[in-house]
Amino acid sequence: MREELGIGKEPLLLLIVANEFRRKGLAALIRVLARLKGRDVRLLAIGKGSVEYFKALSVKSGVDGMIVFKPNVRNISLYFAAADLFVLPTKYEPFGLVVLESMAAGTPVITTRAAGISDYIENGEGIIIDGWDDIDALEAGILRFYDNRSRIGEWGLRARKKAENFSWKNI
Repeated sequence: MREELGIGKEPLLLLIVANEFRRKGLAALIRVLARLKGRDVRLLAIGKGSVEYFKALSVKSGVDGMIVFKPNVRNISLYFAAADLFVLPTKYEPFGLVVLESMAAGTPVITTRAAGISDYIENGEGIIIDGWDDIDALEAGILRFYDNRSRIGEWGLRARKKAENFSWKNI
């Protein structure tokens, strides 16, 4: 999947999946990417709706080469599996099923306390930041994964194990 997207194996691949990119924090992610220029990081943004504002923001920020925008896709699990880290710096999210789906795919996460699922994510499964516009904390979280890429598989396994607690049978 990464090869199909033109990303390759080496970059740290961040993923955001959302229908409301404004509320889900894509602008914050673009601002963080601007700080991470020079590092081997890419962002895959999947979702519905207009992305023209975000494409323009990425060009203005000089990170348009670091982002791949995809409209809604089939087989979203393939994209979760291709990503190293799922990031949803949301302003508001009652639960965040997409975060749980990412964890179920074995992808660790970064989200905010505004996502209801954050109450269930522990250290080693993901990182919770306080505010959706806390660029410093978002950058620090991404850099934690970037600097410890050898541990991403371990964190992903922990995330997967946590997601197994949320089966329809258990709920």
